[in-house]
Amino acid sequence: MKWIVDLAKPVAERVIQLKPSVLTPDDQSRLATWLALSAVMRDQRAIAHPQKMQRAALEHLQAAGRAPGNFFIGIGAFLGPKSVADSYNVRLARSTAPPYDVQSSLHSIAVSMGGLFAVVLAPWNLDPALIARFPTLYGDTLTQIWPKLDRNFGWPNYGRKIV
Repeated sequence: MKWIVDLAKPVAERVIQLKPSVLTPDDQSRLATWLALSAVMRDQRAIAHPQKMQRAALEHLQAAGRAPGNFFIGIGAFLGPKSVADSYNVRLARSTAPPYDVQSSLHSIAVSMGGLFAVVLAPWNLDPALIARFPTLYGDTLTQIWPKLDRNFGWPNYGRKIV
């Protein structure tokens, strides 16, 4: 999957270094795919939590070469310390009757790298109406780059600061 990283690298470098530029839909797609791959890899490293993302997310990345359609990915210009940090969280909903298996989950991964702050939300078996609300949760701080929208936007997106 090195090819995903190689395709995203020129865009990721501009974004991480806060270089003024216009992010095209193709730039956003490359960046979103790289962030989705990073999120899936981070999820697999989460030893403390037994509930991993569905294997289908990784298989989709390998086969389609883009982020899964149900992921939400948003980015914002980060003006804090220029280091690498991440946060990982899983919310589970279990059935109310035996065998009490997991019915749905929401994996959220937030990462900061240099001047980039990104949030990846990876739902499994959630109500589509809830998934449709994801962009509104971060609308004042992040710019949605996945699901793909056919529009350019200026970077850094200082109109939507994260301080």
